[in-house]
Amino acid sequence: MKCRYSRCIFGGGDIEPGTEVEVSKGRYMHSECARYNSAIKQIIKLYTESIDETIAIPVLRNVINKIVFDRKTDPEFLLFVLRRAISNKVPIKAPYGLYYLVKDQDAIDTWNKKKVQKIIKAIPLAEQKTPQDYKYTPVSPKTLLTITEGL
Repeated sequence: MKCRYSRCIFGGGDIEPGTEVEVSKGRYMHSECARYNSAIKQIIKLYTESIDETIAIPVLRNVINKIVFDRKTDPEFLLFVLRRAISNKVPIKAPYGLYYLVKDQDAIDTWNKKKVQKIIKAIPLAEQKTPQDYKYTPVSPKTLLTITEGL
């Protein structure tokens, strides 16, 4: 079976057995391709609802595709930046303004912090040792002298 996403990030080839597959309207896609597709749809919907209702969708889609596929930007990041710009009331006059939003260093730093926090939450906490698990053994003064001689 082939990935039916027109801009498949895996080259549009066959979907190998064992990889995650999602079905959207009867079309089989890699799970990553489906994530890209849904994020781009959300970006278009958010842009048309919040910024400009009269925008030509092919122009907006062309700009989004250039940012996501040509410049290798995560579509979730583009969606995050667009939401952030709308909440901060940044004026966006044309879809080409999205290029500048993606380059904003403050937005990049915020995104990276958000990703790190998400990774930290996903890592299960190791079992914490109780103080009874540690055993104190005193160090002789002769050992301390040998350790500090090299300093």
